Amino acid sequence: MRKFFILLGILFFSTSSVNARDFGHPYQSPRFTFANNTAVSHKIRPYIGIDYAYTHVNFKAYGDIYMATNHSIFSKNSIENNYTSYMPVLGIKLGSYIGLEAFYQMADDQHKRNFTTTFNAFGLDLQGYIPFEEQLELILSFGFASYSLELENSSPSIYRTFYEKASEDVFGTRLGLGLQYNITNHLALRAMGRYIMLNSNNIHDVAELSLGLRYMFN
Repeated sequence: MRKFFILLGILFFSTSSVNARDFGHPYQSPRFTFANNTAVSHKIRPYIGIDYAYTHVNFKAYGDIYMATNHSIFSKNSIENNYTSYMPVLGIKLGSYIGLEAFYQMADDQHKRNFTTTFNAFGLDLQGYIPFEEQLELILSFGFASYSLELENSSPSIYRTFYEKASEDVFGTRLGLGLQYNITNHLALRAMGRYIMLNSNNIHDVAELSLGLRYMFN
């Protein structure tokens, strides 16, 4: 995590002093205000990006964790709730106010007692942009994703599981709110908070915070 924030700092301070020809032109606002709707852009802009995320998984308050894929039972107290992950993204901004973003999420392994847990996910978010400062935009997002939770138990006889490994694949609905700071017309910093509702017998919901970079191609 330390390396990620060091990289963000280097990119942020280096781009503040780079010439316009290196990253394109300095950021130009679409000049929209709620009182004066003018100069709306209709440009289509593809982009790539990377996020670092902190995710809290809220397991349901009753019973044990049951994995239907191979009928395994896990004690909830033996499973980690908090995860960190990287999320490469591929997106497109349609004009000034609408965008689509696809992501793939890879969480780090977490260890608690004799258990190792992790998850991965992929999905698509519809995003709305609301510029309210010269270089700052509010982002609202709504999307869907597939999540895969994986658990491994090194001592099956102790923690009441019939298999050493188990997994659960679930579908989720994602709601997000965030801010994007446009350093130039091509490079931006983005921070997001998300609430994720999963169709799972074991997980109630998920809360997530992420920080990352976006690079626009035109």
